[in-house]
Amino acid sequence: GILIVSLLLGSCKMQKIMVDVYTPAPLDFPPEAKNFVIASRYVPATGPYDDVKWGHYQTLDSAKLKLSQACLSAFYTEFISYDKFNAVTPAGIRMFKHNGDSLPEPLPWNGVSQIVKSYRADGIALMEGFDIRQGEISLSDDNGAVKAQQTVFVTMAWRVLQPERRRTLDTKHLTVEKVFESQGETQEQALNGLPTDTVQFQEAASFAGRSYAQTMKPGKQQVKRNYYVKGHPVLEETVQYVVEERWNKAEQNWKKQVYEGETDEVKAMCSFNMALLAEAKGFLNQALGYARRAHKLMPAKAHLDYINELNARVLELEDQLKAGAFIRNW
Repeated sequence: GILIVSLLLGSCKMQKIMVDVYTPAPLDFPPEAKNFVIASRYVPATGPYDDVKWGHYQTLDSAKLKLSQACLSAFYTEFISYDKFNAVTPAGIRMFKHNGDSLPEPLPWNGVSQIVKSYRADGIALMEGFDIRQGEISLSDDNGAVKAQQTVFVTMAWRVLQPERRRTLDTKHLTVEKVFESQGETQEQALNGLPTDTVQFQEAASFAGRSYAQTMKPGKQQVKRNYYVKGHPVLEETVQYVVEERWNKAEQNWKKQVYEGETDEVKAMCSFNMALLAEAKGFLNQALGYARRAHKLMPAKAHLDYINELNARVLELEDQLKAGAFIRNW
């Protein structure tokens, strides 16, 4: 009877809220890897490779170099648009050069580590190879109109490294296709409607850089959750912070009570709310820890339900990890 009463009292102090919870990106990095150097070692040069590697070459394709730089710049712009990351793109970094579209031998860890440390970063994203080419124009009938289509193929080689731990976060050698289309009443009109070669190359290079960065984009999933809003002044004060998604302000209030609350009940309620906060930030194991602590201090059905929900999310992610969706379970 006492347990039933406590469960009912606990539920009366709760309120439901729709909250966006973090979901990992297809390419997920460890939590401590937040600050990156973004650079290229690609140089479209001709000459013996050993000479090119050391920065000495006979000729340079300046147009292709600019396109590779546009690809890198688009990657950087997309990458820093995610709240999770900060980055710099310094010019003139000294490193071995590479003049092809394949993945070259990795740079020495000591050298990469010096680069990363000099910019107070956690990791480095290196474009190591690049190429861009244009396919043939195809013409077809499209409901009585003529459709012209041309594809630009961008090949990129990337490495993302965390030198402090000598850890390779990602290695990619991929080709991205950007299709351009135009329609007209005649073949001439359809062909004239296609963007110029210069525009196609520029747009395709930028598109390829953004596409790779988007594999690192964390997602959001909207879910309905309970949290405590009554039972202690701190809980009542933080309701507005939660509504406004000012999680840092809410955390300051709840975290102190988790460990210094006057009663186990207060500690449990604030622990439960901290579990919600941890889930919203994407730290599922931390969220489970807080939810279990809340249940240990004050057994409640709502706590058990939340523990089960979090366990289900963890199992789902582990299944995706086994299928190769993420690097590893950070």
